[in-house]
Amino acid sequence: MNIKRIIFAICFLSTIILGLSGAYAYDVFQSLNDYLLIEVKTSIFKETGNLIKDNPGLEEGWYLLYEKPGNPGLTARLIINKNTICKNKICEDLLVGDRASVSGIILENNVLVKEIIINLD
Repeated sequence: MNIKRIIFAICFLSTIILGLSGAYAYDVFQSLNDYLLIEVKTSIFKETGNLIKDNPGLEEGWYLLYEKPGNPGLTARLIINKNTICKNKICEDLLVGDRASVSGIILENNVLVKEIIINLD
């Protein structure tokens, strides 16, 4: 059962219990639906570059330094957590300067990292 149906059922049953009309339940459902299901705009991130950490001028943490045509020296702050998959190296053993391919989701100017592949070439 999806979340919309559950919310609607709760609103509908609570209005019956409170003696309110079904139309009111629908209005409450729409309001809750609009509030709970705000569209979160996310983008997929997939880039290759070099790992850097704690550089001057940047917040503490890991970053990927990468390039795009016409835009050299781009950085992306990486959020690495227990769900991050590290290939060719253990996540705890990442080093500054490692060449890496990073994929994840951009959330509020950070990249929630799904996978880091360390290039061993």
